[in-house]
Amino acid sequence: MNASPLRKIIGFILTVVFLIATKGAYGADNKKLLHLSEKEVLKEVLSASHFIRKIKTEKQKNLSRLLEIKYSFSSWKTFSNWTHSKRNNPQIFIFESQKKKTNNWELGLEKSLPYGLSVKSVYSHQSEKKILSDFLKSTKSPNQIYRKNLSLGGSANLNEALAQHWSLKAVQKGKKANEWLYYEKAEELALKSAGQYWKTYFAWMTDIQTKESLKTYRKLVRQINNKKKYNFLNPGERPQILAEYENLKQSADKQEQNYNNEKKALLVFLNKDPEQYEIQFTESKLIPVSDFPKIKIENTRIIKIKNKQIAEQEFQLRGQRVQLFPNLHLSSQGGWIPGSTSADNLSFSRKQSFYEMGLSLNWNIFSKSAYEKVNQTRYQLEESKIDLSVLKQELKNKISSLEKEISIHWTNIHRAKKSNNYRKRAFKELKKSFEQGRVDVFELINTENKLRESEIRKQEVRGEYSMSVLQLLALRDQLVEPYLQP
Repeated sequence: MNASPLRKIIGFILTVVFLIATKGAYGADNKKLLHLSEKEVLKEVLSASHFIRKIKTEKQKNLSRLLEIKYSFSSWKTFSNWTHSKRNNPQIFIFESQKKKTNNWELGLEKSLPYGLSVKSVYSHQSEKKILSDFLKSTKSPNQIYRKNLSLGGSANLNEALAQHWSLKAVQKGKKANEWLYYEKAEELALKSAGQYWKTYFAWMTDIQTKESLKTYRKLVRQINNKKKYNFLNPGERPQILAEYENLKQSADKQEQNYNNEKKALLVFLNKDPEQYEIQFTESKLIPVSDFPKIKIENTRIIKIKNKQIAEQEFQLRGQRVQLFPNLHLSSQGGWIPGSTSADNLSFSRKQSFYEMGLSLNWNIFSKSAYEKVNQTRYQLEESKIDLSVLKQELKNKISSLEKEISIHWTNIHRAKKSNNYRKRAFKELKKSFEQGRVDVFELINTENKLRESEIRKQEVRGEYSMSVLQLLALRDQLVEPYLQP
C-alpha cells in the first residue's frame, strides 16, 4: 500500500530531472545551442559574415575604380552617320543649280591608346543629284556626282602622354595598396568581433555571479527570519538585509538585460538570429606568449600601405604639373578620294590620294586655378609624409607597450586565481562562523560581494590577455592571414 505513493514521488522526481536536463541540452525555449570560443568567432566572422562580404565588395569596388582609370586611356569607338538634304536655290548666279539632293553616309572606327595616342579610320560615300541651270546645261556639266573617301589618321598629344604615364603609375601603386587595405580592414573587423565576444562573456559571467548572490541572500533571509522567531536579531539587521535583497534583485534584472543586449550584438557579427540561438561559452586554453621576434616597422602592412599611397600621390602630382607645361599636339591623316559621274567607276588609286600633317603648340600661362590645384595636391602629399613619420613612431610604441602588457596580463591571470581562492576560503570560514553566531551578517555579505567580484575579475584578466595578444598579432600582420583566402 505504501509502495505506490513512493513510486509516484520517484517518478515525479525523475521527470523533473529529465526536463531540466533536456532544457539544458537544447537551450532555453527550444533555442539552438551555439558553442562559442574566441577562435570560433574569428573563424566565422572572417569567413561568412555580412561584414567580411562588405569588405570584399569594397575591395572589388576600389579595384574597379582603378581599372576604370587604366582602361579609360585605351578604348574602341565606332560611329556611323547618314544624312539626306534637299535644297532649292534662288539662282542668283547663272552657275547655280536649280535644285540639289545630297545623300551622305559615313562609317568609322577610332581607337584611343595609352600615352596620348589615337588612330582613326573613316570610310564615307556621297551621292549628289542636281537640276542644272540653263547655263550649266549648255556647258554639259554632269547632273549626277559620286564621291567616296577612305582615310587613316593618327594623333599624339605630348601633355596627355605624360599625364597618362603618371596616372598609370599611380594606378599600379593604388592596386597594391587596395590589396593590403583589405587585410587591414579585416583585422579591424576581427578585433571588433573578438572585443564583442569578451564583452558578451563578461556580461554573462556578471549575470551568473549576480544570480549566485541572489541564492545566498535567499538563504540569509530565511536565516534572519528564523533568528527573528527567537529574538536573536541585532537592531535594524533584518530591514537592512531585506533592502539589500531587493536591490540585488533589481541588479540581477539589469545584468540579465545587459547580457541579452551584448548577446544580440555578438550574434549580429555571426549572422545569427537571437530569437533562435542560445550561447554556450567554451573556455579555450590560454597559451603563454613570451617570444616576440623583432620586426622591421617599415615592413609592416600599414606602413607599406602608407608608402604606396604617398607614391600614388606623387604620381598624381606629376600628372597635374604636366598641365602647366607647353602642350605639343601632332596629327596626320592620309587616304583616297575618288569621284565620278558613275557609281560603278569609283576606284581607289594613287592619283586620287591625299596626305595631311599638322603641328600645334599651346600653353596656359595665366591659369591660376591649375597652379592652385597643383598646390593642393602638393600640400596633401606633405601631410601624408608627416603622417607617415608619426605613424611609424606610434606603431613602434604600440608594439613595445603590448609586448610588456602581455607579460603583465599573464602574471595577473595567476594572481587573480590566487586572489579568488583566498576569497573562497575566507567566505567559507566566515559563513561557518556566521552560522555559529560569531560573525555579523554584514561582514558575511561584504565577503560574499568580494568573492563575486573576484570571480568576474578572474575572467576579465583572461579577456585582457587575449585581446592584447590579438592586437599584437594584428600589428605584426599575423592575425587574419590564417582565416582569409588569398
